[in-house]
Amino acid sequence: MEKSQPHKPIYTVLIVIILATIPCYCLGFGALAIHPQPVTPTPTFTATATGTAQPTATPYLVGPGTEVPRTLPPTPEQ
Repeated sequence: MEKSQPHKPIYTVLIVIILATIPCYCLGFGALAIHPQPVTPTPTFTATATGTAQPTATPYLVGPGTEVPRTLPPTPEQ
């Protein structure tokens, strides 16, 4: 069986693109080797209990055509 010819130009173009990008990868890896990113310490989080938060205002919904604000139902506690 003979291979179909329409795929040959596509393979050639793809191989040329791959070969053309290899120097870019080499330059990038070289730049990283010369000047690597500094390692920054990861901050740690320590949870502390400070008490219960009290709401300071009553939430309400106001929308177009709403004359009287409606209060929201209480949200579930975590």
